[in-house]
Amino acid sequence: MPVTKVALDSRLQVRYQTGVNEQGDPVYSTRNLGSVRADSDDQSLWTVAAVIAGLQQLPVAEVRRVDYAVLTETP
Repeated sequence: MPVTKVALDSRLQVRYQTGVNEQGDPVYSTRNLGSVRADSDDQSLWTVAAVIAGLQQLPVAEVRRVDYAVLTETP
């Protein structure tokens, strides 16, 4: 049977490098912005992340978009 995906919402994550550990590996911190509309386009989310990053002192290592959806079986 075919499966249908129903988008719920998304979350924007901005990951910062906060330093390095004893072995010299980077240490990260992640900030989450929840309840982002699922139909938001990627460019808009990138722009928001860039604005937020401009207000921070830590360097941005990564910007993530996490999408949530429900999968249902359709007859």
